[in-house]
Amino acid sequence: MDIITEVKKRVGTVDFFKFVFSIIIVLYHAGGFYNTAKDGICVSGFIGVEFFFMVSGYLLTLKASRYKGGNLFDADLDMLKGKLLSIFPYMLLAVLASNAFAMIGAWSVEKLSYNLLFSLPELFDLQMVGFPLFAATGVSWYLSVLFFVSFLIYPLLCRRRELFTKYIAPLTAVWVIGYIAIRSGYLNDPGEWWDSFFKGMLRGYADIALGCVCFEITRWLNSEESSGSGGMLWPVLEVVSYAGVIAYAIFHGASDAHDFFMIPLVMLAVSISFSRRSILAKLFTGRGFNWLGIFSLSIYLSHYFVRENLPRILPELNRYQLLPIYLAIVAGLSLLNYGLGRLLSRLFTKGRHMLVAAALLTCAALLLAIPGPTRIRLEGEGTAKSPYLVESLADLKHLRNVVNNGNSMEGLYVLQTADIDMKGENWEPIGTFTGRSYFKGVYDGGNHTLENLCCYGSKDSDRGNVGLFGMLLGVVKNLGIESGHIEGKCVGAITSHAYGEDAKIINCYNKAEVVGSDRAGGICDYAGEGSLINCVNLGKVQSDGASPVLGYDAGYVAAIYPEQLPESFTGQLVSIPLDEGSVGHMLNSGIVQLLERGVLSPVDAGLWSED
Repeated sequence: MDIITEVKKRVGTVDFFKFVFSIIIVLYHAGGFYNTAKDGICVSGFIGVEFFFMVSGYLLTLKASRYKGGNLFDADLDMLKGKLLSIFPYMLLAVLASNAFAMIGAWSVEKLSYNLLFSLPELFDLQMVGFPLFAATGVSWYLSVLFFVSFLIYPLLCRRRELFTKYIAPLTAVWVIGYIAIRSGYLNDPGEWWDSFFKGMLRGYADIALGCVCFEITRWLNSEESSGSGGMLWPVLEVVSYAGVIAYAIFHGASDAHDFFMIPLVMLAVSISFSRRSILAKLFTGRGFNWLGIFSLSIYLSHYFVRENLPRILPELNRYQLLPIYLAIVAGLSLLNYGLGRLLSRLFTKGRHMLVAAALLTCAALLLAIPGPTRIRLEGEGTAKSPYLVESLADLKHLRNVVNNGNSMEGLYVLQTADIDMKGENWEPIGTFTGRSYFKGVYDGGNHTLENLCCYGSKDSDRGNVGLFGMLLGVVKNLGIESGHIEGKCVGAITSHAYGEDAKIINCYNKAEVVGSDRAGGICDYAGEGSLINCVNLGKVQSDGASPVLGYDAGYVAAIYPEQLPESFTGQLVSIPLDEGSVGHMLNSGIVQLLERGVLSPVDAGLWSED
């Protein structure tokens, strides 16, 4: 479609506020540079997605109202194909840009091929139906929900529009929103998995269904029946609704129960803006506002991966220095995405078969690029008697790459044979939380240490669950972290999460600073059914949910220092006070007592030098 024809069919008010809400979402995600929600910008900016969903529901109903009969399945496919073709070029460019950003300062052929392969589900908008993926853009969940729900309800809108918009849509939307309210109490966190659905899928359905209801409200506002009612009330409500939602996005704190009160305001704003009662339509006229609406998609797709990678690429900068750089890069990438996206759109419009060919070629190239399992290039045999040896930072990074590329090391043993200085390394955790491969072996630090362990993760996504390990399903023992700075969402120096009964952290200590936007534990954030045995934290821990050693839950805890446990702790506890003094003194004291009680076996025990 020619852009002149495209903009003539658009509503300037809606397009202008698409642009406004896309900017608010960019600022909302900039909160990932900050330590706590109190410091963030537009902390409730996620509410802009409700506007996008409802506008999409309205436009879907408008399209269905023009259905003239014929094969309903073909009509549904044509609708979906049109949506995919209009967005695919921009999504493809955003996915490629994201993968390029992820490689800055962390180049690896194995990592690139893995990321590209697992970007395919996102490229084809399958994120919200459960496919494993590398979340390249980080925001495509919205498009995934949009396509899935649109394909589901479009046939009903074509054949039984009023039945859906007047009865099914409002009733089911209210039920779903009520379920979200009682289940979690707030709207945000679309990536939460609820038994059979992502929270975002339910939230998106409710919003799109309410957008379909907005179509009927607009019809009524445009009808003769309503011509004498309301007067200036509707224009005032339009202005107040937009002002209220924007003020909420900017000034309200973290997502909470107040989110649900924004939904009727968004409905009013969308319904009136599409009607003849809109007063803002007189202000937002002209192609410039229409182009802002089109441009908003490129902004939405081109910002999150910049926010995710920038603290890693520029770790020396503080949040105030990162923000303008972030905004400048997003502006440049958005313009590039928009310009190249329009060129690709013209190619796809002229020959849609090219889309299928390009997809098949992409899949074939990625499959050919996938490497086999990374060969373990460490001295030793990986047995208890002849463990793999980690003698340097290069060895430790190689171990990380082996695990993150698919080898869990289950049943294998690793021994660190020297103190390792990690200065200058922005550490990617072993077994990243959002990955598909986690460490299940035994890592014995050999009573050695790591210095200058620095790791910077996201403040508001699971990619920020960081530590030396992201997700640990095996054993780490006899390891000390002497210094460093570890920052993210849910953070622990040894690991963010220790998952399952086989996960154990034994005879370890930490002196690095640990900062979490949600939670932080000096040794481990969350241990579930795992165990913490004879561990010491002397590092500074900062978070709204900070705990000296363990942030949240564990199955078994014995002899930790400081002794304080989180209120949520539900596991067993062997309480052995560790005397204050040097780390070596405390750990050795605990080792002796735990050996005497049979809590530790001689195989697990190490003897720390007095420091």
